[in-house]
Amino acid sequence: MLEDRVPLPPEPPFGAGRIAAADAFMRVPPQNLEAEQNVLGAMLLNPDAINRVLEILRLPDVFYHRSHQIMFDAIRTLTERGEPADLITVSNHLDSVGKIDEVGGRVHLAAIYNSVADPANAAYYAKIVLDKALRRALIRIGTSIAELGYEEEAEVESLIDRAEQLVFDLG
Repeated sequence: MLEDRVPLPPEPPFGAGRIAAADAFMRVPPQNLEAEQNVLGAMLLNPDAINRVLEILRLPDVFYHRSHQIMFDAIRTLTERGEPADLITVSNHLDSVGKIDEVGGRVHLAAIYNSVADPANAAYYAKIVLDKALRRALIRIGTSIAELGYEEEAEVESLIDRAEQLVFDLG
């Protein structure tokens, strides 16, 4: 009988799932600009901080702010060449590769250099930066996995394998 059936819950309004997803995308991604600045400033101030930070921040594009990533890449490049990485050499390197303006110029580099809370805490700040970078990566992976669900022509087992691989690659 029709009365014996369990009623179905009301269907969500059209696009409710997409509205929730869009709402999530409007949020500011995880980041800590102060930690990023302190990592960079400590690296510019203290050569020992460079090695401690490079051991922690191995992922590409770990900084949220593009100018911070450019500065970090410059420090890493100089270090890999066996050259000193300080305020003057990093500024000179960025100028020589045409990226000094992308980081806000020499004035901004000097401001980061002068704003370090404690260079001894560089590794701790680097762990904060890494934590935020991994959270952003997790968001990107989640978005990619959600997109897999819309690939109608692919076998679902293949999509699950791809989703698993995305998560596995993060670790």
